[in-house]
Amino acid sequence: GLSRPCLENHFTAGQEDGERAYRVKPHIRNMVSFNYLNFNDPAWPMSGPFDFIFCRNALIYFDRVKQGEYVGKMAALLKPGGYLYLGHSE
Repeated sequence: GLSRPCLENHFTAGQEDGERAYRVKPHIRNMVSFNYLNFNDPAWPMSGPFDFIFCRNALIYFDRVKQGEYVGKMAALLKPGGYLYLGHSE
């Protein structure tokens, strides 16, 4: 559903498993970081501030008290006006 200029500016077209596929170009990919996190560690390994935080299929394993604690810690890592995305299972 992306426009042709958006695809050309931000993605490289190719093939994967015989089907058309796209890879994000480095100028976009370099703005993203992926980190592993043990929610129970007292000190999280990232410091922010972040524009976006995506969390999916993680909080469902904790009780409501811990969920609230972890969501609060994630929210504190966001820039003002940042977005916290929780997955559909959360």
